[in-house]
Amino acid sequence: MIIENTNELISVTDLFSRYVYVSPSHKRILGYESTDLLGKPGLAFIHPNDRKLLVPLLRKYISARGKRLFTGKDSDISETFEYRFKDKDGNWRDLASTGNIKGDELFFVTREITNANRPSGSSGKANRNCG
Repeated sequence: MIIENTNELISVTDLFSRYVYVSPSHKRILGYESTDLLGKPGLAFIHPNDRKLLVPLLRKYISARGKRLFTGKDSDISETFEYRFKDKDGNWRDLASTGNIKGDELFFVTREITNANRPSGSSGKANRNCG
């Protein structure tokens, strides 16, 4: 019940960044049905300039997974990062995510910060199409 009504985007990906779960809030906030995202790599929706910044983070998670295989101990990695994500209409939205690794999956709690990042005096829906 809480997940269905939250204003936060809750998602789970595998270690290859493919969505295995997305909360219903993805439809309300970004316009995507769960079927639009499930099985697709999250990186495909992230602005190309921001992808370059997130790849090292994914490597860190994969490395932590490898260490767990050898030591049997879970790594307690929690990272918060900001990036641009393309919504269903093709607009870039500013998001802030906190990610955690558990087993073979990455768990993300994300909030939209587009309006917080907009200069004061601006209004309306974010529409920063990039080429």
